[in-house]
Amino acid sequence: MATHGTAAGARERPGLGRVLQDTRYVFWREMLLPLRDPFSLVFSLLQPLVFLGLFGPLLGAAVGAPAFGGQSTLQWFLPGVVVMIALFGTSMTGSNLQYELMTGSYERILATPLSRSSLMIGRALKEWAPLVVQGLLIALVCIPFGFVFYPLHVLAGLVILGSSGESSRHCCSR
Repeated sequence: MATHGTAAGARERPGLGRVLQDTRYVFWREMLLPLRDPFSLVFSLLQPLVFLGLFGPLLGAAVGAPAFGGQSTLQWFLPGVVVMIALFGTSMTGSNLQYELMTGSYERILATPLSRSSLMIGRALKEWAPLVVQGLLIALVCIPFGFVFYPLHVLAGLVILGSSGESSRHCCSR
């Protein structure tokens, strides 16, 4: 007697469509936690603006505009703050994963029919999406204060930061 299809409990190899759909599910699951905590969202947006507001004028007075070709200190200080956000934000993924491993919830996720790669891609996107939104909002808020916005440069920088932050997180979490 020949059977058509797979045996009960056996998993088929996920195709690209399945991985993308699973990634969307994992991304949405991971994004629900920060969206349910508005204090964290507001604090994560206000903290870099406080750094820029407090230290930007001090650095401008200490170094002076002629040292940077007459440009605003925000042209070099804002990217530094965004790099700081990216490195600290992506490092939190490792600690969240460790917490899930300790509590046993990660094992329950591994028992689901989600593809393994989509679990990590969804988590990486969960860290990258707020970074992009945060970086763009901070850059837009700083435009009236002398920051010159170059959209392609900002986009390229955020992609590099997101990918390098995620790769450093994966290297350090082993």
